[in-house]
Amino acid sequence: MTRVENAEARLNMQTMGNTTRHRRGSGRRSLVAAALAAAAMVTMAGPAQTDEHDEAPAGRALADDPDAVAGYVDELMAQRIGVEVPGASVAVVSGDEILHLGGYGVADVTTGEMVDARDTAFNVGSVSKLVTFTAVMQGVEDGSLDLDADIGTYLDGSDAAFSHDEYAPVTLRHLGTHTAGFESVANPGMVTDPADLPSLEEAAAAEDRPRRIRAPGEFVNYSNFGALLAGHIVEHTQGAGFDAYTEQHIFAPLGMTRATFAQPRPEGHPGRLAASHTGGDGAFERADPIYIGWRPAGSLSASASDMAAFMQANLQGRGSNEAEGDGSGGARVLAPETLESMHEAHHVRHPAVGAARYGFFEHAFDPDLIRHDGATVNDTAELLLAPADDLGVFVALNIRGTASPIELAEEIADALGAVSEPTEPSPVEAAAQAEQRAQAVAGEYRSTMADAPDLARLFGVIASITLEPGDPGELHLSNLEMQERFIETEPYVYQRADGQDTVAIEMIDDTPSRMHLSSQPQTTFVTVPATERLPVLATLLGAALAVYLVSVVGWAVIGIRRRLRRRSHTPTSGTADTAGQHTDAQQAGSSTTHPVHRDHSADRPHRPGRLAKATAVALGLTAWVWVLLMVAAFATYGQAIALRPWPVQIASLLPYVIALLSVATLGGAVTAWRAGAWSTWVRVHHAILGVAGLVVLWPVHVLGML
Repeated sequence: MTRVENAEARLNMQTMGNTTRHRRGSGRRSLVAAALAAAAMVTMAGPAQTDEHDEAPAGRALADDPDAVAGYVDELMAQRIGVEVPGASVAVVSGDEILHLGGYGVADVTTGEMVDARDTAFNVGSVSKLVTFTAVMQGVEDGSLDLDADIGTYLDGSDAAFSHDEYAPVTLRHLGTHTAGFESVANPGMVTDPADLPSLEEAAAAEDRPRRIRAPGEFVNYSNFGALLAGHIVEHTQGAGFDAYTEQHIFAPLGMTRATFAQPRPEGHPGRLAASHTGGDGAFERADPIYIGWRPAGSLSASASDMAAFMQANLQGRGSNEAEGDGSGGARVLAPETLESMHEAHHVRHPAVGAARYGFFEHAFDPDLIRHDGATVNDTAELLLAPADDLGVFVALNIRGTASPIELAEEIADALGAVSEPTEPSPVEAAAQAEQRAQAVAGEYRSTMADAPDLARLFGVIASITLEPGDPGELHLSNLEMQERFIETEPYVYQRADGQDTVAIEMIDDTPSRMHLSSQPQTTFVTVPATERLPVLATLLGAALAVYLVSVVGWAVIGIRRRLRRRSHTPTSGTADTAGQHTDAQQAGSSTTHPVHRDHSADRPHRPGRLAKATAVALGLTAWVWVLLMVAAFATYGQAIALRPWPVQIASLLPYVIALLSVATLGGAVTAWRAGAWSTWVRVHHAILGVAGLVVLWPVHVLGML
């Protein structure tokens, strides 16, 4: 069956197509979550070259029947709208024609306003970067910018200029491929009050801006800050504010009248912005707006018709925004040769997992597809291009976490025959050697995005990936959510059993140094020291918390028992004896009508001892409160914890309290030991409690919270 026939069959079997695509995407979704939810897909092992490529592209063949495309997309979205998402906007283009523009559901649940594909703008998050790097390529085209020049030459006179220190100069090519060597941060300057938004120069020059932690060109490490710098360089060299420049040189020529980087949307600007939402399972709530301080990295809002024109400009060199209906748009924003250059490989991570395009990422198992996803705290989007098929798909949702625009865009492109089926892996020969290689690469790997001082490290540590040997020639890749089986196809290169992903490991002196995933083109993975691996951290933290829990419960039980004993042995006569006070003869076992009780006064601390015990109790409670606050923050705020809501702010202070209380508890134990106070067991117990506090601090430190 040809690709065209295959596409037509898929359109005639919508239900089967939906089910198949969802199943194939489920594992990929887990991998995306495992690598910090930044999402991207790549592999060099593309489809086999056959005569099918000589046929007309599937998208072009189906352009004569846009009703069939609309019917498929309508059915696909009907399964999600009102259940998984409140509202969505979809654009499908084939060459210079728009196959489908669709608005689905509500733009705002509080007003009931419906989504209009032509008029309703959505926050598209990091899809914004494609516009930013298009602006950079315009500068390359007119000669004002050079991709391989030191960006310092373009920041002369700007407060954002920085020294090279021990590293080589950063270039615009590094910024567009996320290889500049900056640390990743979880918060791209997000604020809740637009009055707090800085200028691009202020944001790029801030004292707490990301540091350079690696030489440029060595590692792929997703950087919102790199996109911010690129946007600032555009405005600094072009003599116009970034918002104004993109309006004049990209949006206006293409007829993208609803698109803007400005926040909030300027009064009187055409179009309406869809509200962001939280919730799920059919119950949605409008979320408070959040503003992106690093605007070139993620503040674009645009309608489906706007993004249709932008996709056409990438496919044909010019947009044709028919939504305007007045002939507007259609101008070129980049020459065809510049577009071709932008879509070419600009950085090779590893030959087996593909290369970074300029601003774009490759698809996980089809290198003929290029893409970029985007997400704000409560919005998501995906732009997918198949240049060989002259096809583009854009999907935006006004919610995050309940449905995947990446999978939806892939399903649409797949139905149009633009996504090649993944190839099944061919096992490498020499099973004994393959088994040795699997043993050599086994271990835990962490994204370089975790090398950050803020919550990005927390996300990265939690999303660590473990490789374990399976049957000869196999690796099992797992994280906290899933496990997948990979088959070795060449030394140290493993393809997922269903062909949808590839692992490639770089070895130095028979030791793994870096690991690459085709499904994670935005990052590199490095080996994790044994003391920082997730099982070790979980064991240490769990053991310490268990010690505190058992201690608190034990203290409570002992206290209750003592109180009950005192009550049961309180004299009923006027004697001066009290429960628990006995003569030496009684403690020695002399005859008496009353039970003999041991004097616990040596074990019960007096004033200094009570203070030491109170310190130990406070230590245990503080450790537990820290854990509960972080769990509550994740459960309540999700990705919004990057905004450091109050549970995170409090949790960020508690490690210092834990450190202080640990030292105080250990100090109390040492003092008691030297003074001969308490029983030996009580001294040992308090020493264990203090050590447990220090044990808690190690996972907290590794998670980037101390």
